[in-house]
Amino acid sequence: MNKSYTIHTVSIDDSIVICGHRFNGLDEIRKAVGLFMRDNREPFQASKERHQPVEGVHVLCNYEPYPTFDEYDAMCENTDYENYYFLDRPFTKRETDAIAAVYPRMSFCKVYEGMELPSQMVAIYYYGDGEKMKIAFPHKAKDVKIQRGVFTRLLNKAIAVHNF
Repeated sequence: MNKSYTIHTVSIDDSIVICGHRFNGLDEIRKAVGLFMRDNREPFQASKERHQPVEGVHVLCNYEPYPTFDEYDAMCENTDYENYYFLDRPFTKRETDAIAAVYPRMSFCKVYEGMELPSQMVAIYYYGDGEKMKIAFPHKAKDVKIQRGVFTRLLNKAIAVHNF
């Protein structure tokens, strides 16, 4: 297990290179999800109509629906808190159990300092609403990049950030 992560807040429209593949924003990440999981439940496969596999990247979405307080909320609310995890190989039972074991903070956020995940796993948290998301990657990760605009600088030798 690894507790040594670097965390950045980025736009949901930023291009992010993970495991050698460029995801052009959160929408492309969502399409690449192959496994969905809620805590204390078994993971399930994404539907074939929804899933657009990416060669060499496996994406799992650990989610929790927004709370609802009455029938109207239940009928109208379709937003989830979303935690995405990335590996260059299929997730094992041990890894999905480790993801479920990460204690969520407020709003089901599982991306924070001190979280424990298997050593090479990259994680992203999206609140379900808004323009920002958090990305966490191991300090030793060599293939994670975030791109926004044109200027390049390296942070921790693991991430390239292009700021305009």
